[in-house]
Amino acid sequence: MKNISKVYGRWLWIIMAVCLPQIADGKVYHVSAGTDGSGNGSEESPFGSLQSAANVAGAGDTVYVAGGTYMVSDLQLRNSGAEGRYLVFMPEPGTGEVVLRHPDTAPGSFTSVLNFSGKSYIWLDGFSFRDFKYSLCAVNLDRATHCVVTNCRFEQLGNADVAPQWNGNAVIWMGNAQVNAVVNNYFADIVGDGIALNSQDCEYNLLANNTFERFSGKKRSWGGEYLHSRCIDVQDMSDGNNVIASNYFTGTRTCIWMDRDGSRNVLLRNFAENSRDFIFNESRCAGNIVMENIGANVDGIAFQTAQYEGTGWTFDA
Repeated sequence: MKNISKVYGRWLWIIMAVCLPQIADGKVYHVSAGTDGSGNGSEESPFGSLQSAANVAGAGDTVYVAGGTYMVSDLQLRNSGAEGRYLVFMPEPGTGEVVLRHPDTAPGSFTSVLNFSGKSYIWLDGFSFRDFKYSLCAVNLDRATHCVVTNCRFEQLGNADVAPQWNGNAVIWMGNAQVNAVVNNYFADIVGDGIALNSQDCEYNLLANNTFERFSGKKRSWGGEYLHSRCIDVQDMSDGNNVIASNYFTGTRTCIWMDRDGSRNVLLRNFAENSRDFIFNESRCAGNIVMENIGANVDGIAFQTAQYEGTGWTFDA
């Protein structure tokens, strides 16, 4: 690993962010699906949609969302949080489960549900994304920094025949994302990919303590009818320094796939069982550290470095 002191510093920030409680020092906004949409965001008169709260909330603010089901397409934030002052989204305590769904019932616009592209210091905690097929992704962290997605559930998502564009296969998309944490989440009955780490500037992210169950393949534009599904997809960063640790996989096709130049990342203490392939490392990937991972009842490969001639990279694991 290059610049090891820099790497440790980035990891320390992530660990502190996830382990320490977030104390909001700003305003508190409330959202409830049962209102007519004319509220001002107060507890007595809540907003009727998440987008209304996203239009005004900023650094240090907390958005409490009352239990219920919300149809959301391409929610975008006006503001980011700031260091030590997260913009927090979480369910209102004591009001029940908050379920977010994408409204499309047929192939259409292919928007994200929550679009945090380019934002920083956003904390998303405790939401359920359930039973939709045609979104681009559930959470879009493209170019996001210092964001946390934790304690969320992603269930019954995706469609095998829909491959709208190259970044449309994942539940959580992290293109060129830096210093984010996706931890303690649950993914089940997913068609396609779970979390995608992608592109040269995607680095210093932590994916840890997530559970992945029952993943199946979908059609891909580059070939392979319904063959490919990756719970965690890592590709195209020459010096990623991303940490993938203590995740659990069962009933999946490929647990961790490092593709093309998915290089210089750490895979530590992940556990897979009753799945097809555990860890795939293409020969163009270099310098990955793979330690203390355990596979049980894995039908395909446990760990494989592909030997592609002409790539200019090593054949050695």
